[in-house]
Amino acid sequence: LPGVAPMVRKALHDVLLAAVQRAGAPVRMGVGVKTIADDARSDEVEVQCTDGTSGRYDLVVGADGIHSVVRRAFYPDEGAPKWRGGLLYRATTRSRTKLLGGRSMLWAGYASRKFVAYPIRYNPQTGESLINWICDLNHGPDEIPAPPREDWSRIGNRADFLPAFGGWN
Repeated sequence: LPGVAPMVRKALHDVLLAAVQRAGAPVRMGVGVKTIADDARSDEVEVQCTDGTSGRYDLVVGADGIHSVVRRAFYPDEGAPKWRGGLLYRATTRSRTKLLGGRSMLWAGYASRKFVAYPIRYNPQTGESLINWICDLNHGPDEIPAPPREDWSRIGNRADFLPAFGGWN
């Protein structure tokens, strides 16, 4: 579903932003991190941004995904993520029920094939829950070619994952 993953990511960013704002720390929006370096002379890090600005900070939260610039700065020899054969097909569903009491998670299946669902948020005014669900398939790294670099907005093909769950009730 187009726009689903950005909606979930936005919910995470909203939680992080609220926590930072409660702490009274400065926040810059809409600017990417270009480089980050630990300053051995202090407890700060030097951050250079994609807009050409830079600054020194006590804390940097690296919530920039699997190809994280922040992580790469602290683990430069780690290399790119390795394809292990797992694919996650994600979407959200709006429901008129408070799924699993609003605080639980459903995890069914096996290591190679599982279904996960959990509520993201419940709106008491509408009685509607936003539910995140994931069909997790592990093909093994040699069974299928590695997909293109992760793209949270790419639309999946139901035929790629629904047959694996066809006999489930």
